[in-house]
Amino acid sequence: MNLSFDLLDIKIMKMLYGVRTVGYTRVARILAQRLNHDTRSIIRKIDKLINLCKEYKLCFSIDFQIYKLGLKFVAYFFEDDIDVKSVIKYKLLRSKFNLVPKGCGAIYLVPVEEPVMKPSDADVYIFYDRMLSTPDIDLYGLKPLFYIDNTIAEDIFNLFNKEVSKLLNMKVKSYNNVNEIYEPKLPKARYDWIDLTIIKELEKNPFAKINDLVKSIGISSKYIRRHLKHHVLPIVKGMGLRLRPVSKYFSDTLYCTILRFPDEYTLDQTIHVFKKFPLITSIIVNPFERIAMFPFSLLFPYSRSAYKIIHKLETELGIEILNSYYIDIGSLMWFTIPYEKFKEYNPYDRSWVYIKSLREILRRFGRS
Repeated sequence: MNLSFDLLDIKIMKMLYGVRTVGYTRVARILAQRLNHDTRSIIRKIDKLINLCKEYKLCFSIDFQIYKLGLKFVAYFFEDDIDVKSVIKYKLLRSKFNLVPKGCGAIYLVPVEEPVMKPSDADVYIFYDRMLSTPDIDLYGLKPLFYIDNTIAEDIFNLFNKEVSKLLNMKVKSYNNVNEIYEPKLPKARYDWIDLTIIKELEKNPFAKINDLVKSIGISSKYIRRHLKHHVLPIVKGMGLRLRPVSKYFSDTLYCTILRFPDEYTLDQTIHVFKKFPLITSIIVNPFERIAMFPFSLLFPYSRSAYKIIHKLETELGIEILNSYYIDIGSLMWFTIPYEKFKEYNPYDRSWVYIKSLREILRRFGRS
């Protein structure tokens, strides 16, 4: 297997984030048009990226606006090794993991209006959105061809350090559109288990075809297309890498740092820069409290390089480091969005109600 990436591979990974469609061939056609390449070449490149998932920590997923489903992320970090499920009673588990040298943690999806459980022996953080990173070509290195195993080299941190230095020279200006972004108008659609099943399948395989969804969900393509058009695709941001292209032999730790920002503009600009860094997996953010969590996928010794960059921002921009954690990648379990069959979400009162039958869902769809 060819383990090297060229510039076109990186361009495809970056451009995928803006693709909001379903179907392997459709995705390839959109990328071919945007990159001015023939569709067959793009298909071969996508096949190569998908095949690398078997050997490397490379995983594609869709990114969607979780807050439009009336949900939020709640992250728990415990100092001791415990059974998280016995302490936290939420049903929608998103991920769980072990901390280094000891401790454990979990992230849950919780209805926005539901009070947050805050155990006395845990650090608790609330977030309202997630963004998959969009790796920048220049931050992978200056050579036209490179190998995945070298993406954690020290020169990558040097390149990223130059990008971060631009933050230090920026001028703070008014930036008051946070409420407009994160408090959108309530959607007219009623999200039900069919929508969540589609999202779940696309999280597992964003290149899935309509026929694949038909087989997985068990309803006709007619209704899947309607749910995609009216419910799912309007809240999809695009697709991208959920885990970085780093060899499993060269990445054993997620260095997660949680930062509080002095103003919305600094938060926005920092996210803009960090999203381009190849070793950032994704970013989750709480814009109302100006808090964000940045996970770096790297070997434990390289965490010092990441910390130096974070400390520079703390010193120069007044960013507060709330906490930092080391997550054992080998223990990390990530779950797609769960759902309960024959349940419907009403966005107006933020509640889930049972529906009598699948026929009722389909009959009411035209009014949803």
